[in-house]
Amino acid sequence: NYNPLKPYISLFLGICSLIISLFWLIHIIVYVLPKNPWAPFLNNYFEWFDKWFPLFGVISVAIFTIYLLFAAITGCFKFGLRVACMQLH
Repeated sequence: NYNPLKPYISLFLGICSLIISLFWLIHIIVYVLPKNPWAPFLNNYFEWFDKWFPLFGVISVAIFTIYLLFAAITGCFKFGLRVACMQLH
């Protein structure tokens, strides 16, 4: 029961996840870490989308925040359930 499209879909979603992760990392480095932010990186992106077509602004914020939530939950399950080199669950 092999689906030939599954590797390509996984590759596409992996590339999208990589891009979103890089955007979050750049935003943290440029806007959050310095005392005086160097540039409002993602803030300008979300404001521009919200002015251009408000639904796209809401969808892009939702995609970025849901991705960050899923990444945090995955990290908690991957690293948080391992205590003293053994799995709890």
